[in-house]
Amino acid sequence: MVALMTDAQSEMTDLISYIPHPAEVLGHSNDQHARLLAAVKGHDAATATQLMAEHLAGTEHVLAGLLPG
Repeated sequence: MVALMTDAQSEMTDLISYIPHPAEVLGHSNDQHARLLAAVKGHDAATATQLMAEHLAGTEHVLAGLLPG
């Protein structure tokens, strides 16, 4: 899984550079990542699933704000 995520991240690096990264958003995202990692390390699939869904919804919201119109 780590190798797949590393590959995906490297392919997306250029795209990610276009996303605004205000400190508040980065702080929230980093907190989400830490909580997600703790859930995965703790083998808590239900919490990890919920946290990932919340993170993806927030990411979708940020990306939608980049759309023209």
